[in-house]
Amino acid sequence: MHNAKLNLNKVSQPFLMLTIFTVLFSAVILSPIFSINVNAYTEKKVYDYGDLLTDREETRLEEQLRKASENCGHDIIVYTVKSLGGDSVSGYSQRAADGINTDPDSSGILYLVSIYDREYDIYAFGEMYEQIMSDRELKRLSDDLQPYLSKGDYYGAFSEFGKRAESAALNSGDYSGSISVRLTLNFSTFVISAFIALIIVFCMKQSMKTTRPEITAGNYVKNGSFRVTVSRDVYLYTSVSRVKIQSNSSSHHSGGHHSGGGHRSGGGHRSGGHSSGRF
Repeated sequence: MHNAKLNLNKVSQPFLMLTIFTVLFSAVILSPIFSINVNAYTEKKVYDYGDLLTDREETRLEEQLRKASENCGHDIIVYTVKSLGGDSVSGYSQRAADGINTDPDSSGILYLVSIYDREYDIYAFGEMYEQIMSDRELKRLSDDLQPYLSKGDYYGAFSEFGKRAESAALNSGDYSGSISVRLTLNFSTFVISAFIALIIVFCMKQSMKTTRPEITAGNYVKNGSFRVTVSRDVYLYTSVSRVKIQSNSSSHHSGGHHSGGGHRSGGGHRSGGHSSGRF
């Protein structure tokens, strides 16, 4: 009976390995389907508190910026106000971005326009500023969009802003936010893949339910095909394990203090750059 149990364990080992492999393989295959891992965190992209857009324009712009953000993996946001209330335009845009998303690891770009003050600011933060939009590029973008604002073509300015921001992110070489590029094995994906793997392995094992463990190899050897002529015992190897006994002095030691790197908390602590002007 001991031999029968051993044989059964040997039979189950390939199924265990197959199960593990199927779980991992399914998780990788299903990750793009069940996981969206991008830096574009906010659902809403247009905040027209200054009433500069018609309802139709706002709907079209929201759809455009949402798709652009998903494509490049960074938030692209338009924010309009009637007045800055005495605040600086750069300070207002940064607080607006922090209010929308306080995640210190978020990345994006926000275009603020104040109609009463006739001022604007483009604020890039996170990876969007660190790796994509430099101060010079922000200045060039704001200068190119300023004529739209001067003519009162606010939708044209915001739409062009969305196109330019998306293009800059996609052409920067730091395009890592796409669903097709970044695969993430999150918990839900693992559960689904594990469930599928178990079904596959269960079906395979059920198809082999007629198999029985054998104590001897008699049923697998053809009569007269195997003949033992020599029998001997061969000494193969010896296994030796050693355990080091620690002395009392070795259990007392002194060590230095290790300190980890700094961390950021709150949206206001993320890096960012501005380009402001009047129209």
